[in-house]
Amino acid sequence: MDRIELAKNVRIDSYLKSIGFTGEIVKSKNIKAFWRGGTGNSVSIDVEQGVWHDFSEGTGGDIIALVMRIQNCGFTEAVDILVGGNYATSSFTAPPEIKPKESKIHIIENKGRVQSYALRQYMGDRGIEPKTYDKWCTEVVYSVGDGNKQYYAVAFPLTGAKGYVLRNKYVKQCTKQSYSFVNTHITNKLLIFEGHCDMLSYDSVYPNTSAYLVLNSVVNKKHVHHIVEQYNNVELWLDNDNAGEEAVDYFKKMFPDITMTDMRYKYARFNDLNDCWVNFKKHQTI
Repeated sequence: MDRIELAKNVRIDSYLKSIGFTGEIVKSKNIKAFWRGGTGNSVSIDVEQGVWHDFSEGTGGDIIALVMRIQNCGFTEAVDILVGGNYATSSFTAPPEIKPKESKIHIIENKGRVQSYALRQYMGDRGIEPKTYDKWCTEVVYSVGDGNKQYYAVAFPLTGAKGYVLRNKYVKQCTKQSYSFVNTHITNKLLIFEGHCDMLSYDSVYPNTSAYLVLNSVVNKKHVHHIVEQYNNVELWLDNDNAGEEAVDYFKKMFPDITMTDMRYKYARFNDLNDCWVNFKKHQTI
């Protein structure tokens, strides 16, 4: 086994614990990107397959890619770190790299209105009421890869590519990497959100007052210029983390002639707008 294969066989959980992570890593539960100051649970890790994905940044890959991201180093240095460290290893041979554009999610059925009790409870836990999510979301049945097992999720349509954003208690992913642009008939103001629950939180209070652009991941900011440039007034309702800060700076620099307002001051004590909205619903206080 050569050095690269040895590096790829290092378990992701073993490496993360060596740099200070103390939580539990399970496939059904995302973790915070603590290495970049992330505040939301945006990172999905499959320890058994040796892969990870940061939904906020739109990055991911194997253990080597993770070390390169965290240590801000090149491929060779990342391999040296993994081979030279005292880490637990997996018995499996690392799987072949999956191309980012390949979708392993197959939509079996769009059931229309969200009906599943578990999904309605999930949306309720996020502070979103039926009168809001029934306007924008549907319930879909889907499968993953070649498996026959079926799953249910709240689905929000993507605009930049044919597909859906899928959400339930355990899943936070897209069938394609793209954005969602809705209320396009409203031309006076554009509101940019990172996630759909942020958009639904806003729409719970101020329904249908502005056009909404949901990035789904800040990496999509480079793909929405043609939308942003149509507006003179843009509000940025992004996350309170480093990725959100970088996205705010990006939009302001790319569109200097457009009025760009960073709205994060309204929920500065919280991870994002939905986190603030859930707190308000529970305690009636910001």
